[in-house]
Amino acid sequence: MYEVLPAIVYKGVYMTDKKAYDITHDRSGATLADLLQQAADQLKQKDIQIAEMKPKALFADAVATSNRSILVGELAKLIRRIWMKSRLKILSKLLVMLNDIQRLPQKLSKR
Repeated sequence: MYEVLPAIVYKGVYMTDKKAYDITHDRSGATLADLLQQAADQLKQKDIQIAEMKPKALFADAVATSNRSILVGELAKLIRRIWMKSRLKILSKLLVMLNDIQRLPQKLSKR
């Protein structure tokens, strides 16, 4: 722990001597920039995984903190109801847009 800060101040990075040697004497042509790019790509992949898992985590937290139980069939009905409500909202917005599009020629002809 106590060697971390001095190493960062001295070298600009904390790594073991072996890792520093491996990076500076790499024969495959990989530079420090390549390694940093690989690390950035790995972080992006992790961010994507986290975003994909977020709804599942929220659901798992809700189940874990719930003080009641629910039957699987009731849960399926609840999920379907929520899904249908969101679909109905989207459909109603689309219908409003279609009505506006249909009225557009009438509005243009009145001008």
